[in-house]
Amino acid sequence: MKKLLGIMMAVLAGLAVSLPVGAVDIERPDATEHVPVVTSAGEDGDKGTEGETNSSDTNIEIAPTFKAESLENEDLARLWAGRNLLVAGNNINTDIKAPAGLMLVAGNNLELQSESEYGFILGNNINFAGNTERDLFMAGNNIVLQRTAKIGRDIYSSSASLTISADIPGSVSGVAAVVELKDVNIGGNLNLTADRIKITGKVEVAGTFTYNDNAEIQGLEHLTTDRTETFHVEEANQAVVVLARVYGKIMSITALFLAMAIIFYFCPRLHRHVEGTTSTDRFGSVLVKGLGVFLAVPVAAILVFLTYVAAPLGIVAILLYLVLIYLSQGFAGLWLGHVIVEKIFKSKTHVLVEALVGIVTLGALALIPYVGALTGFVGMILGLGLIFECVRPCKDQVATETVEAKAEKSSKKED
Repeated sequence: MKKLLGIMMAVLAGLAVSLPVGAVDIERPDATEHVPVVTSAGEDGDKGTEGETNSSDTNIEIAPTFKAESLENEDLARLWAGRNLLVAGNNINTDIKAPAGLMLVAGNNLELQSESEYGFILGNNINFAGNTERDLFMAGNNIVLQRTAKIGRDIYSSSASLTISADIPGSVSGVAAVVELKDVNIGGNLNLTADRIKITGKVEVAGTFTYNDNAEIQGLEHLTTDRTETFHVEEANQAVVVLARVYGKIMSITALFLAMAIIFYFCPRLHRHVEGTTSTDRFGSVLVKGLGVFLAVPVAAILVFLTYVAAPLGIVAILLYLVLIYLSQGFAGLWLGHVIVEKIFKSKTHVLVEALVGIVTLGALALIPYVGALTGFVGMILGLGLIFECVRPCKDQVATETVEAKAEKSSKKED
């Protein structure tokens, strides 16, 4: 197993190094070029030619790729990644500018007068009065687009309530319980999926107005559009929904069990590592390790991806992380199956039977509302911790395996 991991890490490192630096055009947001001042020589010397510069006197300052800022008085933190900006906090009121890059803002209550090329906004209450040169993406609870906001192109929104008072030169696509349009001109299409749509004042849509036919609309006579279309939302039969969930869960259990069977065929000793973590004193440490993997790996992968040169390594790390998330339920199922079979029923059986018992149990719990979400999250964290334990076993497990290996060798010699 260690050899396999070593080979994988060597391949990833080779991919990261193999990307030629010259193939990446990196521009820094605050780079400034100092042009030397040309002076003439003395009376006996040659006069300098206007516009002529000495390359040895030219200094170029390049801003750092990453720059972190923590502003306690504004209750927010900023992370610059080249021209792109991440802003996070609780209550955010900012007019920061990233005119040539992406801006991602995440928080609770957001009052934004920011400027960016593309905007990605996640929050509870969002009040946007800023500018975006191109598209704006928003997701939250209550979203208000003020009249002073300037959007360069399209808007994509998902929320409980959406209020638009600004003119939009492009199209608007929104999903919300309540949508309100106040005296706006939309230069493209208006696509809405909502329970209630309220039109106040004069609203003009240059393209097509599309909405679900079961929406309640107020003030439709105030809307002018080139064409109006509706679509029908089928109300799902609850019996069909339950059967579909059960069938999907059976297919998911089958696929996960087959994946675990393949893993244990090539790595049969993994069962010993999982077996050693079923004691109560090890359960908490495994959960902590799993939570650390769950939080640390994606952050590290994204940071590596943003370094440009090691971007392939970041992409591969993210893909491996998604694979680990999927397999974590299988390892958690094996752990649970071992507890059920050996700890509760005091019985011994094959490792794949234990895995099947645990995976089926977790699959059944996943069908229960709220309980399924909780057990799924705990199972994912536990599974990640178990995978970490298998990759880096504790000293006791290493000592036990060493003793068992020596005993196995001696028994072969006696035979």
